[in-house]
Parts: sequence; C-alpha cells; structure tokens
Amino acid sequence: MVTKNAVFMRSVAFRKRLFHYPNCEDMADMAEFFLYESGAMDAVPEELRDYIDFEAYGNNLYTSGTFIETNHGIYEIGW
Repeated sequence: MVTKNAVFMRSVAFRKRLFHYPNCEDMADMAEFFLYESGAMDAVPEELRDYIDFEAYGNNLYTSGTFIETNHGIYEIGW
C-alpha cells in the first residue's frame, strides 16, 4: 500500500526536476534564452548573432523530449 507520505515525497522529488520558463512563449524563445543564459552566445561575435536560427535550435530541443509547451510558458523535465 502506498502511503500519503510516499506520494508526497515522490511529488517533491519530481518537482525538483521540473523547471518552468514562464517568459518563453515557444521553443524559439526557449532556445534563445538557453543560449544566452548558458553563456554560449558569448563566444559568437556580435555581428554574427543575427544569423543564429533560434527556431531550428528550439525544434532540436523540443525533439529531445524533455520540453513541454503550455499556455503558461515552457516546462522542462530534468533527468
């Protein structure tokens, strides 16, 4: 039998792996946010940044299967 405490502890453990990005409306926003926040864009010269295809990178992130798009932003399930 599963106790209420066990269910609660599972929920807490899962919540620690769920990340919410409320300011990202789509996966292109998520890709842009991720690249800037990770510091990866620091290596890209300013004059080349307009050529980054955030939509394509966002699609790549989405197909990884760890992101969920909602009306309330993007959620990521961390492993």
